[in-house]
Amino acid sequence: MLFLCLVMALAAPAAAQKKKGQEEEKPAPQWVISYALIVMGVGLGLAVVCRPSRRNKEVKRAT
Repeated sequence: MLFLCLVMALAAPAAAQKKKGQEEEKPAPQWVISYALIVMGVGLGLAVVCRPSRRNKEVKRAT
């Protein structure tokens, strides 16, 4: 997943380059990048916390 994010980040400038005869468009607002990073961070956190455990034994509780 980290590799995919890295590839997207590196490919974005190449895809955004202006072509000949094309009008200049307004750039995306600055808050879009911040929100995208927050969403990715929350998603990674949920993936780490919610993944199934690989333990075969249950933890013994002290009583």
